[in-house]
Amino acid sequence: MLAQTIPNADFENWTSGSPNGWGTTQYANGVEQSTTAEHGSYSVQFNSIDVGGGFYFGGQIASVRLPGDAYYANAGNPIALNGWYQLTSVGGDELTIIANTKCGTKVNGAALISYTTSTGTVWKQFSACFFYDTTCTADSIEILLGLENGGGNTHSGTSALIDNLSFGSCTPTGVDNINSNVTLESAYPNPANDICNIIYSIPASSTVHVALYDLSGRRVLNILDNTNQTPGRYKIPVDVTKLANGVYAYTITVNGVPYTQKMVVAK
Repeated sequence: MLAQTIPNADFENWTSGSPNGWGTTQYANGVEQSTTAEHGSYSVQFNSIDVGGGFYFGGQIASVRLPGDAYYANAGNPIALNGWYQLTSVGGDELTIIANTKCGTKVNGAALISYTTSTGTVWKQFSACFFYDTTCTADSIEILLGLENGGGNTHSGTSALIDNLSFGSCTPTGVDNINSNVTLESAYPNPANDICNIIYSIPASSTVHVALYDLSGRRVLNILDNTNQTPGRYKIPVDVTKLANGVYAYTITVNGVPYTQKMVVAK
C-alpha cells in the first residue's frame, strides 16, 4: 500500500549518512544533515563540493530523491508540494524541487520550481503546484542543487537547506504569488521561552528590516538589516533565551513602512 505522507519529511532521521527513506546522489558528502532547522531539530543541506582540482560538478551538485511509488496524492484535488528553503547561490547556481506524477508506468505530469536568488539565513516558503489525473499516483520527489539551466561548472560556496516538506492545496497565495499587501503574521509560539518565529509576506521585491523593541521603544535585537528580498512568505526563528521576561514589539519595515505586532517572552 502506498503511504499517505512523505517519509522523513522534516529530515529528522539519519542512520547511514543519508536521510532515511531517501536515495541520494552525493559528491564528497554534498548531502548532509544540518542542525539549522525550520521545523524540528534538523534539515537536509546541499553543498557545492570541489570534485578534484577546483572542478565543481556541472548540472547537479547533489540531490535527494524519494523512490518511485513512495506515496500517493490526495484524490480529487490538485495539490502542491510545500516546504521551506534557505539558499546561498553563487554565480546563478540553482535549487530545483521536482514532483512527478504517473499512471502505471507513464509519467503524466510534474510540479517544478527553481530558485537562484539567495535568501541569506532567512527561511522562505515554496509551493510547487501540479495537476494530474485523479486516478494516478504522485510518484517521486527530487531536490537538486546545480547550475542554472544545467551544464557547465557550478561554483564554490553554493549551498541550500530544505525542511518540513508536506502536501497541501495548490494555493500559492502568500508564497510566490502573494496578494497585494504586506502581511505580518502572529509570532509563534507566543509566549516564547527559547525560539520565537516571525513570519511575514511581501508582494514585491523590497528592502526589509526586522527588529525587536521593548515597550519603551528601545531596540533590543536587530534581526534583519535592510535586506533585499523577492516576493514571498518568509520565516525568521529568533532566539529569545537571552531576553528578560516581558512584552516586546517586533517590527518589519518594508521599503520604509513599518508593520508591528507584540510577543511575550516567558521563561
